[in-house]
Amino acid sequence: QIAHQKALFASQLNTQLMESKLQTLKMQINPHFLFNTLNVISVLVMKSEKEQATEMINRLSTFFRNSLDDKDQQWIPLRKELHHVEQYLAIEQVRFGDKINIVKHYEDETMSILVPAMLLQPLIENAMQHGLEEKEERGQLTISSTIKNEKLVITITDDGVGCKFDDINFKEGIGLTNVKLRLRQLYGSQFEFSLSNNKYGGVTVLIKLATNIEGSR
Repeated sequence: QIAHQKALFASQLNTQLMESKLQTLKMQINPHFLFNTLNVISVLVMKSEKEQATEMINRLSTFFRNSLDDKDQQWIPLRKELHHVEQYLAIEQVRFGDKINIVKHYEDETMSILVPAMLLQPLIENAMQHGLEEKEERGQLTISSTIKNEKLVITITDDGVGCKFDDINFKEGIGLTNVKLRLRQLYGSQFEFSLSNNKYGGVTVLIKLATNIEGSR
């Protein structure tokens, strides 16, 4: 009976991972993201900036290819998860230019810690699309990782337009809901996840994860 329950639980986790990867891929190829990226490439070609255009095409290709890599892995090193996110941000950085500043504070000892695959991508996309894109002035996205009280702490902060979390019409997107569900299944009660508006604008995502979870070591 116990063995059967474990097998069922493992199957459910794999299903959630596949759904997460599929949903992430859908977000990545949605008309909004693809149109803007291809438009940047088109402009670069028209300006005869072939090297930059080629670089953008390669980044886009690598980005999608990595989305499907390690499809059976539930856990990956934080270093690899951040690398994938940074490929997305590199594309967005070309599109926005000086309008968006990206700041990274990663502590070395966090890089090898295993985290759920595709954990950060939906959160980064939310910050870009719903926070910074709608801001008229120059914006900043800050990503940090550290260890406090034997827990991995990841924060994603933007200074965009913020979000009306207390609005009765506020509704979480599929990506955010999926992230929270997977964390609950993988960590049980040994994690914290919160979204909050910053005092001077924008949103902060705070994630605290136990580092002693079975399967993540």
